[in-house]
Amino acid sequence: MTAAWQSLAPFLCLVCTALCNQEGSSEVLWRTPGKDMTIQCRTETKDVDSLTVKSGISENDLFFIHKKNQKSPTTRDELQGRFQHNGKFPNMDILIRDLFLNDTGPYWCLYQKRNHIKQQMENLKGKGSVLLVVSDVHKECRLSYEYDKFLMAISVAAAVLFCILAGIILWLILKTKMLRCSAKPRPVPTNEVYEDMRATLRR
Repeated sequence: MTAAWQSLAPFLCLVCTALCNQEGSSEVLWRTPGKDMTIQCRTETKDVDSLTVKSGISENDLFFIHKKNQKSPTTRDELQGRFQHNGKFPNMDILIRDLFLNDTGPYWCLYQKRNHIKQQMENLKGKGSVLLVVSDVHKECRLSYEYDKFLMAISVAAAVLFCILAGIILWLILKTKMLRCSAKPRPVPTNEVYEDMRATLRR
C-alpha cells in the first residue's frame, strides 16, 4: 500500500493543483493521517427526497445516504465509530474522524428529487463536493506548487521587461529616422575656378 501511494502521490499533486486553479471547482482538502474532515452538503432545491454522498472518480462507491423521512443515515461499515452527521436534512455536515490513506479521493454530494410529471427520480448535484488528499507528503506538493507559481511570476516579469525594452529601442530607431528626414539639405559646393572661366568666356 505504501509503495502504491508513493507512486500515486505525484499524480494527486498535479490533479489537486489543476483543481485549485479552476474557477468554481470542488474544494481540495489536504489532511494528514489521523486528522478529521467535514463534507458540507448543501442544496437550494426544495422538496428533495434524499441525500447521497458517493466517492470515487466515477461516483460509484456509496458512502452515505439519508432519506427525507429516515431517522438515521446509512453509511459504510468501515466508518463505524469514525462517522458523525450534523444539521437538518437536506443541508448536512458529514464528519469523518481518524482519516486513513485509503480515504483519499473525491466525495460527491448528490440529491434526488421526484419528478411528478415524468414519474421518476431526478439526480441533482449539490454543493460541497470535495477532493480529499490524505498524505504525509502534501507539504511537498504545496511547496512544489508555490515554486511553480514563483517561476511563472519570474517568467511573466521577464517577458514584460523584454517588451518594454523592445518598445524603447523601436521608439529610438523611429525617432532617429524622423530626425534624419527632417534635417535641412546641405548646400552643394561649387567650383569657383570653373565659374570664373565661364564668366570670362561670356565676355
